[in-house]
Amino acid sequence: MQVGTLPVEGIHLFANQIMVKELDIRGSMRFGNVFSRAVRLLESQRLNVQPILTSKFPIAEAAEALKLAFDKTLSMKVQIVAD
Repeated sequence: MQVGTLPVEGIHLFANQIMVKELDIRGSMRFGNVFSRAVRLLESQRLNVQPILTSKFPIAEAAEALKLAFDKTLSMKVQIVAD
């Protein structure tokens, strides 16, 4: 499953390996009709996103958070937390 858009520079896809394993590849734009379900899963703590969070920042440091978030060589996901 590919969620969201791909990087501008593209990706390398090993199509032969996908065909040999008979995998189905599907894509979805962010959120779509699943945003409310995702929020409920986060709220109930049934979905653990800690492994993909690079860092958390308070709102007062939002500029620093965005700077890190834009640098994909240093971060995967950056969270801004309400005080």
